[in-house]
Amino acid sequence: MNQFEIQATGTAERIANTLEAVSANMAMSFSRGIQQIVDGIKISGSIAREAGFELERYEAVLGAVIERTRLAGSQIGNSMKMIFSRMGRVNTGEASDEDISKTETAYRSLGINLRDQTDQFKEVPKVLDELYEKWGNLSNVQRSYIAEQSAGVR
Repeated sequence: MNQFEIQATGTAERIANTLEAVSANMAMSFSRGIQQIVDGIKISGSIAREAGFELERYEAVLGAVIERTRLAGSQIGNSMKMIFSRMGRVNTGEASDEDISKTETAYRSLGINLRDQTDQFKEVPKVLDELYEKWGNLSNVQRSYIAEQSAGVR
């Protein structure tokens, strides 16, 4: 809650319910799922908030990626920091201007702009929603290109 600057009463229960629901639907033990999601949030929660995520949605994203990749939550959290940095939404010191430019060019090649009409970076969830709409129609080469430009080769 601190990383997402949440202080409202009653919110903790809602967040815990989301965490419980996400973990219960992961193909791993319930307690391990919760621990991995929490580890990912510890590493990247404040950066995810800065990138435009609400905590509940970020819990779900982390859960899905952890389940799919079978990587540790801390590894996914570090990866998310890099992705958000390369998309220009946060300055973690992990992405150069050249990285951001390459990422922006890759998304533009799909008809997705990382910036809005006022030349401000869009929130990451909005960009990812646009990418999701196109993902099913992309070739393996395009998917690989977007993934590498978003997250690097690591």
